[in-house]
Amino acid sequence: MDYVDGKLIVDPAKMMNDFFKVSGSVTAFLISLCLDRHFIHYEIPVGHKNLPVLTAVGIGIFFSWREYFIKPTFVALLGTHTGNFISYFLGTFFGMVIFPIVITKLTKSDS
Repeated sequence: MDYVDGKLIVDPAKMMNDFFKVSGSVTAFLISLCLDRHFIHYEIPVGHKNLPVLTAVGIGIFFSWREYFIKPTFVALLGTHTGNFISYFLGTFFGMVIFPIVITKLTKSDS
């Protein structure tokens, strides 16, 4: 622990929680990159008329789902470390794998 003039400037417990959040996101990011490269091959449908609406809906779903469902559920069930890891993993995985698949399916059906 680091103190300056008697005040704690670095709290190891908070840093451990932050580490689990970041490691969940990074793990999902790396897995998502491999899945996209080998299976999904997502390309942004530039110029599609519904892309702005789909993007706004996806962002809304992502943040509300993460804040009001995933984080409270998994942190309450599994504790702060494992719960934060799983919740940030699922949020990043949704944003990089699940929703691009949905956008691809919705924009291909309109073409």
